[in-house]
Amino acid sequence: MMNNSLFQITQAAKTDKKAVKRFFKQQKFSAKFIGLDNCYYIKSANDIVAAVIISQIKPNLNQLLLHGLVVDKEFRRQGSASRLLTYLKQKYQLLICFADKGLTSFYQNNGFHPIGISEINNELSGRYKQYHSKNNKLLIFKYALVRSITKASKDRLS
Repeated sequence: MMNNSLFQITQAAKTDKKAVKRFFKQQKFSAKFIGLDNCYYIKSANDIVAAVIISQIKPNLNQLLLHGLVVDKEFRRQGSASRLLTYLKQKYQLLICFADKGLTSFYQNNGFHPIGISEINNELSGRYKQYHSKNNKLLIFKYALVRSITKASKDRLS
């Protein structure tokens, strides 16, 4: 069981790339670094127990792809995936994720909502079609930071 007081999310450095790839391989998950990537992970002792990749497919695209969200079997159902998502939502304003429809409630509980293919850019759309051809239960989820505008803010903008 993960000790929450020792819980820490780390942004992977280039020197962590081998360990991250090894973690995904041990989890039998085929995650690839596909663009301008940032990887975040959680360690227990010296082992990675959860990881996620955020990829910007091309420079200047504001839709980032969240993929490779994986938690080691021994550490599942302890909130690690939700903690990673909470952390990422503080860093990124717009995230797109392709996930099996069986994960709909998980993503919705974490602030994402299902969207249609017309709401994503061409690069992500092509990638989604490729993945969907292998898993027809794949859905597109989106997280977008929504900032509420107060009356005082509106007055300043006028």
